[in-house]
Amino acid sequence: MLTIPDPGVARVDDGIDTAGGSARLAAVDNVATQVLRTTRLTHLAWHALGKEYGPDVDPVGFRVLAQVITGGPVRLTALAEELFTDTSTMSRQTSAMVKAGLLERRPDAADGRASLLAATEKGERVFEHVRRRREELLGGLLDEWSEEDVHQLGVLLERYNLTLARHYVPAHCAEQKAEQKTVGPRAHNDQRAHANNQNDTTEDEGEDCS
Repeated sequence: MLTIPDPGVARVDDGIDTAGGSARLAAVDNVATQVLRTTRLTHLAWHALGKEYGPDVDPVGFRVLAQVITGGPVRLTALAEELFTDTSTMSRQTSAMVKAGLLERRPDAADGRASLLAATEKGERVFEHVRRRREELLGGLLDEWSEEDVHQLGVLLERYNLTLARHYVPAHCAEQKAEQKTVGPRAHNDQRAHANNQNDTTEDEGEDCS
């Protein structure tokens, strides 16, 4: 994993001239603009991919499959934490994927009250198919880029994501801990066990906080 030094923060008393400060602000503003454009264009790309390969293929479903396949069978609550969402949202997502035959529920040997989510053979095939298509499409888009530029893009995106995680994951985990204190440990554990045992009719949509 890439190690990131704490970024320096430019201030007036740092001795940075006005022109330099303006250039920095303009650069940050451009980053913000490009991040928003990337988000919108990525959504369009996934929409096109979904139209080509069916409604089961979407960014969230792909991330769920990736986490379950690479990390192994997992509880619903742990999966929600890994993907930075709440258990009710993740319950709806995974219930739809169970109905579609992409995921299955298995008994948790460590806790008879809980169950684990695992990918089915169909889920593994869909994941591999979409992953290959994603790499083919992205490879085609970056075909005119040099290998060095592609590598540098990956390095900078990883650095950006790690910076986001450093700033926002602690707050996300703090909110979860505050919620646990509010409802009480026993009630919180009962909610987690209930969420892990949700069936297909469930209603109400990383780094682990554990």
